[in-house]
Amino acid sequence: MNGTTLATLVLVDSEFIIGLYGNATEPVGPQNVSGLSLTESAWLIETERCRRMFAMIDAIAWHRTCAPNGQLDLLRAVPCPTSHLCAEEDNADRVIGRSQFTYTVQDLRQPR
Repeated sequence: MNGTTLATLVLVDSEFIIGLYGNATEPVGPQNVSGLSLTESAWLIETERCRRMFAMIDAIAWHRTCAPNGQLDLLRAVPCPTSHLCAEEDNADRVIGRSQFTYTVQDLRQPR
């Protein structure tokens, strides 16, 4: 596939995901927002969770076009061009051989 981005792959750790899905050891039940059906309430709650998670990601992630001042290299446009590096990889020497991209672990205590 060449030239078409279908999705963006985001590499994040648990601090981002817990806000979206909650603690897996606690039961999650549907909540009703006044005046809405259970399905509408669930959609509204999920939408707000996503908004919060992506606000955190947007605050720190680097992207060549959208966030050139971002601090962390967390995003990859996928699929990458066939037999080439992903667009975000600007230094082929930092990519593991025969791979299209490499995420570098910057914090060994909390890898990203």
